[in-house]
Amino acid sequence: MRAVHITPDGNLVVIAGRNAQGKSSVLDSIMYALAGGNSLPAKPVRHGAEKGLVELDLGDLLVKRTFSANGNSSLSVTDMRGRVASPQALLDSLMGKMSFDPLEFSRQKPEVQADTLRKLVGLDTTVMDAKKEALYFDRTVVGREVKAFESQLALQPFDPAVPMEEVSTVKILNQQREAMETNARNQSLRNAAIEAGQKVVNCQNAALMTADKIREIEAELTRLKAWLREQEEVGAAAELAERAAAIAGGQCVDIKLDGFALQITEANAVNVKVAQQAQRKGLALRLSEKRKAQDDLSRQIEAIEEAKRQAVAEAKFPVAGLAFDQLGGVTFAGIPFAQCSTAEQLRVSVAIGLALNPKLRVLLIRDGSLLDQDSLKAVADMATAADAQVWIERVEVDGNVSVIIDDGMVSGAAVEAPKESQLL
Repeated sequence: MRAVHITPDGNLVVIAGRNAQGKSSVLDSIMYALAGGNSLPAKPVRHGAEKGLVELDLGDLLVKRTFSANGNSSLSVTDMRGRVASPQALLDSLMGKMSFDPLEFSRQKPEVQADTLRKLVGLDTTVMDAKKEALYFDRTVVGREVKAFESQLALQPFDPAVPMEEVSTVKILNQQREAMETNARNQSLRNAAIEAGQKVVNCQNAALMTADKIREIEAELTRLKAWLREQEEVGAAAELAERAAAIAGGQCVDIKLDGFALQITEANAVNVKVAQQAQRKGLALRLSEKRKAQDDLSRQIEAIEEAKRQAVAEAKFPVAGLAFDQLGGVTFAGIPFAQCSTAEQLRVSVAIGLALNPKLRVLLIRDGSLLDQDSLKAVADMATAADAQVWIERVEVDGNVSVIIDDGMVSGAAVEAPKESQLL
């Protein structure tokens, strides 16, 4: 059985000793007593012991946790008025959002560090980040559409000589029809002249035949002469008509039809270009709308970034110089936290540990052997300034040691058999 009784003196308590002598058990005892629950190991008591006990005097509170060999534990907390009804709930309200070891912050991944710091300063950008991500997605989609319209617009040639409206082929067709009707009328006049000429020839032949018959048929001379005069009169009238038709036909001017087909071909070609120009204008309009949407999304993203920058600027960080970079990582004095010096990381981590434990200002540092003399002094100064108590586990035994643990006991202390076998 082993019992350890430590009365801390000052703000910095250094637990030193060789490896496997029980230093870690001292710090574990404090954590097990306060945190309980998932912090407990499967076997919280020494091998061969049936029970273990940890008592912590926190000034206004007395914490007592008893352990059994099977891993069960019981907790009691007593204040000035007596036993507390919900002891673990009280301890949970006193303990911070981070475990007791402040150096855990320096060991966290960058994204976890950023999340821890945001929660500490009350800077929750989850909604803004989600909205920003959605806007980024929308802008990416619009950007693809912009590129697509730009590609389509580049394939559409622009000819300033092309008219804005299509040429009407109906008008050309009407002109063609009128020309064809005029030509038909002209041809009718020509045909009439030909017919009149043919009549003249016929009348002349008839006159000749009649003259021959007159010589043959004297008896019919009177009748035939009358008929001859009649034919001569008709022929004269026909001759006059023939001359008039010839004159009219000679004055007619035909309209060439070949030009209309060419005009229709040219009009169709122009109309194709007009349609292309209209399509290009439509593409240009849609491209302008997409670019406007893209710019609007960019402005919204910038507004979110500005809101985040403003929130960060107004946040109260536990150490001056702490901030977030554009990717959301933690920086100190403008340098990524992982690239800061060990001393700077220590200072920041301890400050964050104290800020995360504002009510129960007790911190446990397990890798104390990694701290040099300057770092130890810095931790001690910070603990004093914050009126906190920092317990540090170290292997080295030097002038900074508060307690030396040797074989599960405080070195130089007498072994006492407690009423209950204590943890360690």
